[in-house]
Amino acid sequence: MLVGIPISILKAKDCFHYAAVLSRTLRVGSVRRFVGALDYKFWNEETLDRLWMKLLNKKLIEPGVTDALEIEVYPQDEYIYGLNQNCLSSFFAVHLTQASAVPTAAARFRAPAEFQLETEESIVERRRLTAEEQKELQRYARQTRRRSLIYSPICLWFVASVSWKVTITFLSWNVSKLLTLSLLLIAAIALFLQTRKRVNAFIQDAENGWVLIVEYPAMDESETNIGHQPATVEFLIHAGHEWTIDGKPASWRKKVSP
Repeated sequence: MLVGIPISILKAKDCFHYAAVLSRTLRVGSVRRFVGALDYKFWNEETLDRLWMKLLNKKLIEPGVTDALEIEVYPQDEYIYGLNQNCLSSFFAVHLTQASAVPTAAARFRAPAEFQLETEESIVERRRLTAEEQKELQRYARQTRRRSLIYSPICLWFVASVSWKVTITFLSWNVSKLLTLSLLLIAAIALFLQTRKRVNAFIQDAENGWVLIVEYPAMDESETNIGHQPATVEFLIHAGHEWTIDGKPASWRKKVSP
């Protein structure tokens, strides 16, 4: 019974959210349209396979399709409205990247020795982040805090519900209460530490203002395939995330509110 309460709350939240998406779309009266082919070298092979399987399972594409995709997206929300001129019967999330532009001629310096790779096949350099990129990192830190405030209570409620339901079946009321409170405390501390670690990493990267640049050796055309190693990748030093891949923003850099 207790476990069903948060699940019901989440389902109701989704219904209200989707209703708001449709309401905003009706007010705008248009959708966004994107046409193009997938640039395979920017996709991890496993991630790409999962994406194709999701599209195939929902019967959004035909098996063997490798041509350009025509995607229509809701005007103010990141859900697909139509794919290859077929309207979707359910909401399918897609993440649109809105990221700071990479300088066309940025100054690059050799990275300190502690960041150099063990092999000499790859060269590790670094460059300064632009002011726009630093502000973008600060927005990700604020977004991480906001999401933690929203999802942490739900996670803690779920932990408490499951723990109480399991322990009360086999143990006394007092022991069950003690174990449930202990697990709840552990979960709360873990969520707090994880959020603080992620927020601090984004803030440190923004304050330090550097990204590492790893240039991988060129590959022969015979070695090129889906999921192959890109030529140049920039990494955030503290967060550890990819920042750009061959000059393009990494896919995780999503649109965030100020």
